[in-house]
Amino acid sequence: MSADKYQKSLGKPGKILSRTEEDPGVETLAASPYGFAPDVVSFRASEITRLRSIGPDHSLIVLANNEEYVVALPHKDLSARICGAEDATIDLKEYAYAGKKEELVKELKAAFKEAAEREKYAALEGLTYKAWVRSPQRDNFTECTFKGSDIDFKQASEGGSKVGGQCVTFVTRLPDGSPFGDNCFIMETTLESFNKQARKAAAEGQAVLDMRDYSKRKGFTFAEKRNG
Repeated sequence: MSADKYQKSLGKPGKILSRTEEDPGVETLAASPYGFAPDVVSFRASEITRLRSIGPDHSLIVLANNEEYVVALPHKDLSARICGAEDATIDLKEYAYAGKKEELVKELKAAFKEAAEREKYAALEGLTYKAWVRSPQRDNFTECTFKGSDIDFKQASEGGSKVGGQCVTFVTRLPDGSPFGDNCFIMETTLESFNKQARKAAAEGQAVLDMRDYSKRKGFTFAEKRNG
């Protein structure tokens, strides 16, 4: 049966017929209401009223009786399997998602949010930085080179500096990722200024952003006060 001919049958619920190519059976899995292994579910292709994508890699099959089944196939691939079916059975069991649709949606939302966050900071993560940094509440200024990919920029926070003005606390992804053996360090700057310089460098195609002259000014002033 051609895809065009079969496509016309989608959205038109039909009665259960004998297994033929004109109305192939579909087999997938569904969570067992008794807590056992997933159950095998069978229905006719003509019972399908709607296919809907859930994220880029999953799709939802909706039947005329409002039952829903999720499969781990992109909408385009699932549609091709159903509309172009030539066998008596369309076997989707290996692609079945036996969990609850709500759980999948929750996971996809979390993944989408994380991806959006990573995209937000992608320009910053792609750079290598050179700067003078120090530990929180200390004046141990150290010249440091660090990769943006090692920093969790969404946790960066700005506050008042003991040197005066503002400073930014950066948190590393590893618990011992800072130059001082812990997971954070401070740069004498503001979030606005740091972001502006970093995004400008990324837009210009720079691989390294040298902030040593910029970040050491307060540091040397503080050291002079300490030694005075």
